[in-house]
Amino acid sequence: MQRSLVSVCLSLLPALVLPPVPVPVPVPMPAPGPMLGPMLGPMLGPTLGPTLGPTLGPKLISEPAVHWRGKTYPSTQMPSALDARARAAVARWTDLARQLELRFDVDASARFVVLSPDDGKYLEHALPFVDRTFDLCGSRLPTPPAAPVEDAAPPPRGDPTARTKPAPTPLPLPEDPEEPPAGAPPRKGDAPPTEAGGTRTATAAETGPGPATILFLRDPRDYERALQFLARTETYLTKWTRDAEKQSAFTLEQPLCGALVISQPAQEEWNPDNEIVNRCAQLALLQRFGRLPNWAVQGYAWCAEFELQGAVYCFPYRDEFVSVAEHTDWDALLEAAYSGRDAPELRLEDFAKWPRGTWNTSAAHRAWGAVDHLLRTDAMKLACFFRDVRAETDAKARLENADGSWYTLTGFELAPADQERLLRRHFGDDVLVRMRAAWARGSGK
Repeated sequence: MQRSLVSVCLSLLPALVLPPVPVPVPVPMPAPGPMLGPMLGPMLGPTLGPTLGPTLGPKLISEPAVHWRGKTYPSTQMPSALDARARAAVARWTDLARQLELRFDVDASARFVVLSPDDGKYLEHALPFVDRTFDLCGSRLPTPPAAPVEDAAPPPRGDPTARTKPAPTPLPLPEDPEEPPAGAPPRKGDAPPTEAGGTRTATAAETGPGPATILFLRDPRDYERALQFLARTETYLTKWTRDAEKQSAFTLEQPLCGALVISQPAQEEWNPDNEIVNRCAQLALLQRFGRLPNWAVQGYAWCAEFELQGAVYCFPYRDEFVSVAEHTDWDALLEAAYSGRDAPELRLEDFAKWPRGTWNTSAAHRAWGAVDHLLRTDAMKLACFFRDVRAETDAKARLENADGSWYTLTGFELAPADQERLLRRHFGDDVLVRMRAAWARGSGK
């Protein structure tokens, strides 16, 4: 009986034992990267960031770094000593920098703000080219005295609906509202805000030209994302971005920025260092003088390439074959075109009518030759010419409504006849005759 009772108890024992507890299978966390960082970083905020950083990974929550004068700051905690418009430029581009994992490097005197891959390797190579190009513009083109355009025609009155018309060129001029948009840098004379919410006296730099933004992008995918970002933040650029997608670099006046893809293994006859010089030369010129004719901006950029690199490798919007001679022998090509007995007369419209967003080989050579000749003749007169072209462009592009309000006509270009009138004012009535003679002698590079 006792054995039977024991046997029964033993037989019931397995039913009284608790079932085994399942061992949880670890689920791998997604690696922090360009998709999760932009989504969760702002949600976590600065309070949770330091606490959860070691767990979630630094790139998941960190803000883009801002490097200035040997120190590094989070983009959300820039020093008040930094130029207010440089801080505004960083704020404008922070979302893109976060998405593409880029860092900010601000020039010591706030001439430019560079976005580049956050490991800093490419910046170390590229920054000397940027510095030299901005230095060149400051040394070759003196600052002209402030002076009104004496004989500028009064601004035309037009259809107020022109505000909504698409720009006639692939690189449109943005509208200039009466009041700056939210988050815009202070205008000249405005007292910039302080971190405490008060105001302070504007620095000399803050009343001059604002910084240019330069984007060094890893690959075509990042370039595409940069264009999408611009289309979202500057709606007037929506149509332009569709054309810009076909290129691998761009330069804009508003916002004052330029971008290029730093790795293009499929590109032949291309030099990334020349691309940096060319794009930065355009930005430096626009920063100093504002909107200028296409031939002036492109011509000056090629002058910078020749001076700093000894050759031209940047041919915006060109899809055709580039011969070896076209990298260096532009003076010889102009000499051949104008030294013969039957050589044509030189007219400004031969290159002044060259539309933006297109390529024209003969106009390109003449644009370079014109700026090169004028620089050699008198750099101060050229700077005054640029000043007056900008002033007259602004005056004639401004349209008035019946109620006295005004707006800027998108994509306005100063007519070649007006450009020639201003050119003759500063360089004399025979300026084109002397320019043609210099080309025929093969003077220059």
